[in-house]
Amino acid sequence: MQKIIRVCLVLVAANFIIVRTLAQLPKLPKVLAFANFTYGSPINTDFKNISNYGVGYELGAGIG
Repeated sequence: MQKIIRVCLVLVAANFIIVRTLAQLPKLPKVLAFANFTYGSPINTDFKNISNYGVGYELGAGIG
């Protein structure tokens, strides 16, 4: 039990130190980049006659 409490206290202290250290850094612009890939195969027999599969992708980026 004491070991668990000690580990929790160390994690809380480390989190506090890291947050305080990062607060001193100059503010950089936030950058967002993402990618998404999708693959689908129809299970409905009516739709299988029209299409065998579907593929989609999306890429994006932003600065805020």
